[in-house]
Amino acid sequence: MIEFNGKLSSKCKKYLIDDSWRLNLTVGFTIGIPLIVLTLILSFKYGWIYLLIFIPIALIMFFISLKPSTKAYRFFYGKDGEIYDGELQWNIIIDQDLISAEGTQRSETNSLDDIKEVVDFGDFYKIYFYFPHKSNLFICQKDLITQGTIEEFEAMFEGKIIRKIIK
Repeated sequence: MIEFNGKLSSKCKKYLIDDSWRLNLTVGFTIGIPLIVLTLILSFKYGWIYLLIFIPIALIMFFISLKPSTKAYRFFYGKDGEIYDGELQWNIIIDQDLISAEGTQRSETNSLDDIKEVVDFGDFYKIYFYFPHKSNLFICQKDLITQGTIEEFEAMFEGKIIRKIIK
């Protein structure tokens, strides 16, 4: 059994926030842009009333584009926008064939067979899964290891580890 438990460092937290924001932005715009194009086509073909559909789509895209931990994000999301302000408590357990992660607001469990790759960013590992098991919750900060060793972790994922440097 390998366990990572504790508070994320500022570098790891920044990566988590940026990664979450990029994911939301990509999904939001991938869905939103075709809907906007469809709305414009309908409004030109059948009348201006279809432009009313554009308003909620544009608002949703605006809210998705707000980056967490900014003043605008906190203003629009209220108390929910403050989740990234404090320290983030993280717990990741790798036991037998399962890996489970528990963050501040959610938890997930996946099979070790679903792991696509493990990226080593120096201070922490980011675990990527095959679709549809994708998650940004599986970040293992190296200095938070409480059970097991880094060597055991790297031996467990030998052949799947890719080393990268954050710029």
